[in-house]
Amino acid sequence: ARAKELIEGRLYISSSPDKWKPRGEMVDWLADHVKHVVALCNRTTFELVAGIPGVEYWHFPVKDSHKTVDERIVTTVVPKVVEWVRAGEPVLVSCLAGRSRSGMACALTLMYLNDWTGATALDYLRSKRPKAIKREKPEAWLRSLVAPTHSQGELL
Repeated sequence: ARAKELIEGRLYISSSPDKWKPRGEMVDWLADHVKHVVALCNRTTFELVAGIPGVEYWHFPVKDSHKTVDERIVTTVVPKVVEWVRAGEPVLVSCLAGRSRSGMACALTLMYLNDWTGATALDYLRSKRPKAIKREKPEAWLRSLVAPTHSQGELL
């Protein structure tokens, strides 16, 4: 499959599923592996995913930026993904290329679930998805984050 597994059976990252070929392989993989698909780009895969029994589709388009991380990834997307993963509900987080926006959401999710620093989460993410979070300023911001138990203010 095109998705990379970040947490066994629970968290996956990929490019937009509508880019996967052949389409039947994508539909079968999603039906077998995930309960939630989070799409963080403008491109919509709703038509493809909507008919898959048991798979919920959440289209939450955010801008890909070289300068900042869209605060909605931190305040809205990550808490929901963390909730689903903690509940044992498998999640696929995607964006257009499956690297920047989805990478940030997955890295922050990994941080909170494992009580990791941003640097540790990024290093682990890149061991599974090379070239994830390739934008310089978002990468620096993520690397600056301390583990959640050591932070003065909660991100989530």
